[in-house]
Amino acid sequence: MSYKPKTRFTVLIDGTEFELFSVRDRGNKELVIIEATPKYLGDHTGRIAYRAQHYSVHRTKDGADTTITQKIELENGDTLSSVSYIHDTTDHLLWPICARRLPIFETRNRVLKPRSKDTVYQVGSYGIGFASFMYSIFVAKNHFQLPASNLFSRAKTAQFNEFQIIVIPTYLNIPTDPDGDVCGMTTSDRGGLGISTMFQPE
Repeated sequence: MSYKPKTRFTVLIDGTEFELFSVRDRGNKELVIIEATPKYLGDHTGRIAYRAQHYSVHRTKDGADTTITQKIELENGDTLSSVSYIHDTTDHLLWPICARRLPIFETRNRVLKPRSKDTVYQVGSYGIGFASFMYSIFVAKNHFQLPASNLFSRAKTAQFNEFQIIVIPTYLNIPTDPDGDVCGMTTSDRGGLGISTMFQPE
């Protein structure tokens, strides 16, 4: 089986490059975004280990709309999923997939290990004793352009067949916490918006 190249987004932490997530264009108007997740999902009831997590972005209704699906598989066998359904995206689309605050990585299984055909975008650099790092992932149509502003000066974009992925990094001037979190936008069955937040200890 031939290897299909990925686009990888990374961050340099204390001199070591860690993968944040990768993107694969499936060639059928669909993107798959695979997060390099922390080890656990946590809440007030305790911690459960991740097995896998990904987002998929694809056209629906013959391209008139766009659907973004998140799926999480946990080691206990449970699955969590959420969906964003965005109407009328034939010409315009800009949607926040998720925003994440990184924890301290205690394990090194996320150290970048690219293959020769992969494309790598480094989105930031910091030291855990001096800063905390957050990043937001957006999906847009290929022709969308970010406004010329200092707010977006650090943004990284990757172009694909149908869509582009935009990553905007942010720093806090406080040391990195052992725990992190992530939030994402989802649409309800009535067309409203909701924000889901997950606590993610390393």
